[in-house]
Amino acid sequence: MTQEHLKRTLLPLGSLTKDRVREIAREKDLPVADKPVSQEICFIPDNNYGRFLQEYLPGQAKPGPFLNKKGQVVGEHRGIIFYTVGQRKGIGIASREPLYVIAIDRGNNSIIIGKKEEVFQDELTANKVNFIDGGKLEGPLKVEAKVRYRQQASPATVTPLGRGEFKVRFAQPQWAITPGQAVVFYLPPDGCSGKNGTVVGGGTIISQGR
Repeated sequence: MTQEHLKRTLLPLGSLTKDRVREIAREKDLPVADKPVSQEICFIPDNNYGRFLQEYLPGQAKPGPFLNKKGQVVGEHRGIIFYTVGQRKGIGIASREPLYVIAIDRGNNSIIIGKKEEVFQDELTANKVNFIDGGKLEGPLKVEAKVRYRQQASPATVTPLGRGEFKVRFAQPQWAITPGQAVVFYLPPDGCSGKNGTVVGGGTIISQGR
């Protein structure tokens, strides 16, 4: 969110914590008081994203090749809408060790698969990057960053590339960096709490690796 967004934002719960909101809901006998927290999409109740996309984007699920990292065809997939980076289930190719989706080439309708360790990447490129304070990044910035909601933030360096793009290099390889998803930057943790600091900003991942 930009400063333009934030200055018009109303937060009706104010300083109330989630736990306190649940307490108030129980006091008023509201059925949502103990409803489990969900990070899923609310309008896909069965979490079957493939079915949803087939219904709303008919004809988009086109079979194509599974490739290994050498570019060799090793099987056929049902359509890229059914797969995501890091996925293991549903590949359906016999192998002596588990196979994972390590990249999706939408332009060629192909999916690259490989070993678990090949899903890890230490670098990504992002665009649509927004810094919360409204400032511009002129040089490398040390941050804590993460590419998945449940992931622990990890030390990284954000470097402007020009053309509105930024390179993010992690100190340690990260699991399943996925184009189209978000990367979020935090101030490094302070020495007392060890917790992630303030959100610095974030952007949209457009490519993984180098």
